Amino acid sequence: MKNAPFVKKSIKDKESIYSQKRLNGFLHVWYEMYWYFKLRDEFLNSEYLHIPTFESFLLHIRNLKDFFERTKRNISRSRKKIIKKAMPDDIISEDYGYPAKRIPLGTKFRQRLNKELAHISYKRNKANAKSAVWLIYQDIKNLNSRCEEFIEYMKRNYSSSLDFVILDNMWELSKYVKK
Repeated sequence: MKNAPFVKKSIKDKESIYSQKRLNGFLHVWYEMYWYFKLRDEFLNSEYLHIPTFESFLLHIRNLKDFFERTKRNISRSRKKIIKKAMPDDIISEDYGYPAKRIPLGTKFRQRLNKELAHISYKRNKANAKSAVWLIYQDIKNLNSRCEEFIEYMKRNYSSSLDFVILDNMWELSKYVKK
């Protein structure tokens, strides 16, 4: 994705550099959404799911959560616990004019995404058969809604001004949203 064939190699002005950066960033977002939807369908339509496949699914959820919830703006003290500030190189929804907003995910689900998925921790080590069950259907529904809103936003706002690649990919993703 880093050197997509349709991207010009020499870029002169700042606006072109910004467009190039935004397009390359979008390709990463598209990748996350694409695999989230593909793995979501496998998760919802299968009685048995391999652990690595499920963990990959959860990781895409976590990445999209950060994309939609993190902000580059300064955050007031009352909102600090709600929205975290992004790192300077993070790709976030605000890069496309789509406002950062907390996704209504369950508290326990958020904690598990942070502690049990991507960290080697004592809490993760204590997991047993009962705690291994992830009840995430409502969380998936809420993330689906945010993805759908973002896809519609991108189709409305970038249909005439940004590279055609973004629009084509938004239409491709919209096929998966309502499955």
